[in-house]
Amino acid sequence: MELYFGNKGGSAKMGGLDHAKTRTSIAFCYATCGVFWLYVWGAISHLKFSTLLTAASCVQCLGFSLLIAKVHGTKSVNGISSKMLEMFLLYLCSRLTATCLKSGYVPVDKTGDYVYQFCDMCSLVLVCHLVYLVHRKYAHTYEDKKDSFPILTMVVPCFVLAWFVHGRHNKSFFFDTCWAFSTHLESICVVPQLWMMSVKGGKVDWLLGHFVATVVLSGAMTCWFWYYNYQSLEAKGPTQAGKVLIAAHVLKVVLCADFSYFYISALVGGTSVVLPNREGELNI
Repeated sequence: MELYFGNKGGSAKMGGLDHAKTRTSIAFCYATCGVFWLYVWGAISHLKFSTLLTAASCVQCLGFSLLIAKVHGTKSVNGISSKMLEMFLLYLCSRLTATCLKSGYVPVDKTGDYVYQFCDMCSLVLVCHLVYLVHRKYAHTYEDKKDSFPILTMVVPCFVLAWFVHGRHNKSFFFDTCWAFSTHLESICVVPQLWMMSVKGGKVDWLLGHFVATVVLSGAMTCWFWYYNYQSLEAKGPTQAGKVLIAAHVLKVVLCADFSYFYISALVGGTSVVLPNREGELNI
């Protein structure tokens, strides 16, 4: 498979050296993630269903690793949404605040003791590095004009909703709100990236496509878990937190349905992911 990326002058293929380095980096990411998860699954989780949440965090971390491999291999952040990264930063910081200092919403198996939080911490470090690459090291390749989604229109309603509707498992207004805020943000973090890809249209860099696919897969796994457990959020008092939570995760799956269709079609057909250009349809 060829590596492809865009730039202001058009498109280009990677040279042999960068291509080889990128393939090695990708193989290392997959191997590390695979070995790590096999160990967690066999030695720590004891095959509990709640491990699905930890697996979702691990897949999400893999996605950011692939994205960093793309950036360093191409020496470009072309096609990457900085606003998506900013939302992920906010979401991960909010979730780690709730899961590192309290234990009301962590997996009930042993992975909830430290593995779940470790995966999120790794994702946070990777996102911080990506922000540095976008705004410092490779800032000249960042397509700021196409990264135009107004994220405040999503962040503010998420915070207001979390303020008024949240569970009580942490027995703290602050920490319960932090966790609810993080779950709402989690469902929409990828929207700025999907927006940017839709505005650009055309051939999607295959590593960028795989990154979005890992985010979608992570969201689907989380949605699957909470589908069977969302009512537990309402067990400690009258609240609609469970219904709001499952609605948020279903929303993420729905928002990603368009990309998922093109991604799966390309995967089955053995072709590149190509999105229709919708710049005229998406103008705010």
